[in-house]
Amino acid sequence: MKRVFQFALIAALAISWKSVAVASGPAICDPQQSILCIGLGQVFGFEEATDNPRWDENKGTAWLEADGQNVARAAGKLDSYAASFVGTDGNYLWIPRAGQQINGSTVAFWIYPTSAATEQIILSADESTKHGPYLSIVPSGGNVKIKGVAYYGDGRGDVSVTSTATMTLNAWHLVVWGYDQAEAADFLTTADTGRVMYVQVDNGARDKVGLAYFPIIGPYNDLTLGQRRGSGAGYTMPYSGRVDQLTFATRTWDSVDAAEFYATGSGKAYPFVPSVFDSLNDGLVAYWSFNEASNTTRYDSIGQSNLTDVSSSTAQTAGKLGYAAYADSTDHLMVNDNSVIHFSGTDFTLAGWVNVTLTAQTQYIVAKSDTGLSDYEVLADVSPGGALLFRVANGSCSASGASLSSGAWAFVVLEYTYASKTCKVQVNNGTVYSGTGSVQLSGETQPFYFALAYQTTSFDEWGFWKRVLTTQQKTDLYNSGTGRTYPF
Repeated sequence: MKRVFQFALIAALAISWKSVAVASGPAICDPQQSILCIGLGQVFGFEEATDNPRWDENKGTAWLEADGQNVARAAGKLDSYAASFVGTDGNYLWIPRAGQQINGSTVAFWIYPTSAATEQIILSADESTKHGPYLSIVPSGGNVKIKGVAYYGDGRGDVSVTSTATMTLNAWHLVVWGYDQAEAADFLTTADTGRVMYVQVDNGARDKVGLAYFPIIGPYNDLTLGQRRGSGAGYTMPYSGRVDQLTFATRTWDSVDAAEFYATGSGKAYPFVPSVFDSLNDGLVAYWSFNEASNTTRYDSIGQSNLTDVSSSTAQTAGKLGYAAYADSTDHLMVNDNSVIHFSGTDFTLAGWVNVTLTAQTQYIVAKSDTGLSDYEVLADVSPGGALLFRVANGSCSASGASLSSGAWAFVVLEYTYASKTCKVQVNNGTVYSGTGSVQLSGETQPFYFALAYQTTSFDEWGFWKRVLTTQQKTDLYNSGTGRTYPF
């Protein structure tokens, strides 16, 4: 981005909010809909493409790219996209003379760290000659922790607090950083200001440190996302990963506020009103977006049911939404049987998108089974002619009638009602085909697979619910053929 464009953009920021609002129709944050609207400053969703300013939701200010740099966008935690940083000096976003933005009480956002090689700066108002606070991630046993630093200014040094909670790489985590009035137990010295600085990961406990001074940022510090402003790799410490839904508030968020923003791991996007599709989160225990690179773990967005790439060769390909995982006849994605990925004793729904290239072999696309298919608890396969067969409890219950076309994306729903021993299968929100079993599913021990045998199949946006979805909810997921992604 050229300097002349930056100056023009800075001038454009002087446009009144009212005049911009008329043109763009910004969303209104209603305190009666969400407590997060109270004391709210700015919210950045990072939906814009690379080589563009990243505007706040009310179009009042924007992050700029550094000269000669393009900060990319990648799949986001909320809505569609996030800002994506490559971990090199100069690959950052900044708002000139806006360091005071973090003089408020709360900063909250989602991060997706991709490297634990060294300490990395995420958000900073700190410069080599004009110090200020900053937030970083620090290595921890192959993963990372979050660290907040209150830099008092030249000659006074700094104080920091590091989370006890650890964040896994290549997964989304909520970070809340801010200042709070100290309780008696928080005071560390008699010189405390009466405030503490805290950091919080996801919906966990807050780690705190007492402040001897309260850091105030002067009017000339820049606000920088992705590194510190200075010279030399030892100072800038650039961040590798994504950032989404960056939110500033002028009041301290308590545990209720943070829990609402976290939304049981789904996150809540501006203007924080309940989504019409919120009910899709009910009973959802695992969700795989399959956006990860080839030959890597595919992460569960809900919990820890991450899929291991058993063959270390499952590829990344173009998906129905974003990217997908492509498996050929030698590829398997697997998670061991556990208390979450356990189908017996409960109603359940498995639903997601597949793109199957039909071959002379029956392809076993979803299975909870041994590798020889002699003991399967849940099994979905596609015949050479495209017929989709869903079976439960070693074939006690069987549902067929739906079919897939070769080389086309299809939305598949597999469901089971425990009490009636009924299994159902549906493709592209069409006819529901059902069967009734002789015994109920019980005594599970087998691993769960996407791509067990003979497949030439791509997988995208699969969820596992421990309940049967309603007809409307399945229609909402299909979304007229365009699909819908978590969080709903």
